[in-house]
Amino acid sequence: MSFHLKSILIFSLIFTILISVAFLLLEGTLVKALGTQSHIILLALIGCTLLVLSGYVWDRSTIANLTTLKQQIEVSQPEAPHSSNSSGLEIPRDGQNEILGIARQIEQMAQSLQKVDARYRAIVEDQTDLVCRYLPDGKLTFVNNAYCDFVSDTRENLAGQLFFPFSPDQNSNIHKLIKELSSKNPIATFEYEMALADGTVKWHQWTNRAIFDNYGRLFEHQAVGRDITDRKQLEEQVRQSQKLDSIGQLAAGIAHDFNNILTVIQGHANLLLSPDRPRESSKRSAEQICLATEHASNLSRQLLVFSSKQVMHTKPLDLNEIIQNLTKMLARILNEDIHLELECMPRLPQVKADSGMMEQIIFNLTVNARDAMPEGGTLTVKTSTEIIGRAGSKRHPEAYSGRFVKLTVRDTGCGIKPENLSQIFEPFFTTKGVGKGSGLGLSTVYGIVKQHNGWTEVASQVGHGTVFDIFLPFIESKNREPEPPVATPEAAGGVETILLTEDEPVLRELVKDILEDLGYRIIEAESGPAALEQWKQHKNDIELLVTDMVMPDGMNGKELAEKLLGERPDLKVLYMSGYSAGVVGKELCLREGINFMQKPFDPANLAKTIRKRLDEEVTVLI
Repeated sequence: MSFHLKSILIFSLIFTILISVAFLLLEGTLVKALGTQSHIILLALIGCTLLVLSGYVWDRSTIANLTTLKQQIEVSQPEAPHSSNSSGLEIPRDGQNEILGIARQIEQMAQSLQKVDARYRAIVEDQTDLVCRYLPDGKLTFVNNAYCDFVSDTRENLAGQLFFPFSPDQNSNIHKLIKELSSKNPIATFEYEMALADGTVKWHQWTNRAIFDNYGRLFEHQAVGRDITDRKQLEEQVRQSQKLDSIGQLAAGIAHDFNNILTVIQGHANLLLSPDRPRESSKRSAEQICLATEHASNLSRQLLVFSSKQVMHTKPLDLNEIIQNLTKMLARILNEDIHLELECMPRLPQVKADSGMMEQIIFNLTVNARDAMPEGGTLTVKTSTEIIGRAGSKRHPEAYSGRFVKLTVRDTGCGIKPENLSQIFEPFFTTKGVGKGSGLGLSTVYGIVKQHNGWTEVASQVGHGTVFDIFLPFIESKNREPEPPVATPEAAGGVETILLTEDEPVLRELVKDILEDLGYRIIEAESGPAALEQWKQHKNDIELLVTDMVMPDGMNGKELAEKLLGERPDLKVLYMSGYSAGVVGKELCLREGINFMQKPFDPANLAKTIRKRLDEEVTVLI
C-alpha cells in the first residue's frame, strides 16, 4: 500500500475516534436537542465520513492508474506480450496498438478537417462576388476579400458596420423585404444600386439567406452580391432602342392621321375658294373643315393624356348625357355601312369623372370598332350597372367588389387574334399596317379608366367581333335633379383695347381678325419683349392682355403678366396655351373659360370668354 493511501486511512481512523469522544462528552446535550435517536445520527456521520474518504481514495487511485497506463504505452516494448505498472495494472499488447491507432485516426481527421476548412475558405475568399454575414440588426460579422476591395476598406474596420441596405439613407423597401424573411421563406433576391466615392455607379444582385437555429430563432444573415452593372447598361441600351422604334412607329401613325386631316381641310378650303361653288356645297365644305379640326383636337388631346400632360377635372357625370352629346360626332366618323345602336339605362347612376376623358374613351373605342368593320356592321354602345361581390372580383386582376357603372362597346367586326389579346393595351401596339395607326387608342383608354379607379375587360372572337366592358365606380346621389339648361347668349363685342401676344403669326392673325370683327382694337406683339415695348406706348389704353403661355425670347406669358400687373394692378389677363391649365399653370389659378383658353378654340367661345373677362369688376388671380 502506498504512503499516500496509508496516510488517508490513519487520518480517517483518528477522525472517527474524535467524533466518538465528542459524542460521549456531549451526549446529554445531544439527547435534549435531537432526542433518543442521537446514536443513530452518530453512526450516520461516521458512515458518511468513511464514504467520502473512500470515494476520494478511489478517485486518486484511478487517476494514478490512468497516468501509469499512459506512461506504459509510451515506453512499452513491442516484444513484450504484457506490461505492467507500479499499480499492478497489466495492459495487453493488442490494447496498446488499438489505442495508438485511434490516436493516429484522430490526428488524420484533424488534418483532413483543416484541409477542408482551407479549401472552403479559399472558395469564399477567392470569389469575385461579394460575400458577407451580418446580424439581424445589420451589423457585419464577416466579409470576404471582394467585399473589402469593393468598399476599399479592411476587414477589421468593416466588422460591426452596417450592411448596405441597413444604412439610414438607403432603400427602405429592401430593408423591409429582409425583415419579412422567415424560416419557411428564408431567401430574398433584390437589386441594389450604390455610388462609390469616385462617382462610379455599380449595380449588384443580392441573394440574401436568413439563418435560423433549431428553435426557429433568427441569429444571422448571409448575403452574396453579384455585379450586374454591365447587364443594367445593356438593358438601358435595349430600352432606348425600343423607345426609338416606338417613337418612329408613333410618328408614322400621327403623321398618317394628321395628313388625312390636312387633306380634308385643304381640299374643302380650295373648294370654298371656287367662285362658282353653290352655297349649299360651300356650307357642307365648311362643316367638313370643322369636323376635321375637331378630329385633330381629339388626336392632340389623346397625345396629352398618353404623355400625362392632361390634368383631370372630375365632377359627377351622367354617362348617358356624354353619349347623347357625342352621337352626332360618332355618326360622322363611322362609315355609312356601320349602324350605330344606343342602349342607355334609364336613370343611370352618376360617376365622378372628367367629361373630356370620358368622351375620349368613347371616341377611341368607336374609331377602333370602325377600323375593325371595313365592310360594315353594327356598333352598340350600352350603359348598365353591375354589383360585384368577392367572388366576382376574382374574374379580373384589377377588379374589386362594389357597385359600378358599366360602359359596353360592342362591334361585329373581324375580332382580335388570341395571341394579340394580351397586348392590345400596350402603348404603340397596333395590328394595323405601318403608318395606319398610332397604337395609342386602346392604351389611352386603359390609362384613363385606370385613373378613374376602374378597369377594362375585353372579350373577342375572330370573325365574330369584340366587346369592351369598362367598369367605373358610381357615386350615391340623393335627390338627384336634372341641371337646368345653361343659356348661351350670342357673343357680344366691344370697343376696348386688347394687347394680343402670340408668337405663331398665323394664329395671331386669326385671333386678331376674330376680335376686330367684334369691334375691339387690337395691338399685336410676337413675344414678351415686343409686348413690353407696345405697353410703354399704350399703357393707359390697354384694358386686357391676351397672351400665349409658352413663348420665345426668354419671357413666357406668366412673366409678362407679372411685369404689366406690377404697373397696372387693374389690368385683366387672359391666357392661351396648347397645354392644359394644370400643366402650364401649376403656380397660377387658371380656370377654363374664365382666365384661360385651351387651344384649339372656336371664335364663339373666344368672344364669350373675352367679353366675360372684360366685364369682371375684380381681377381673378393671374
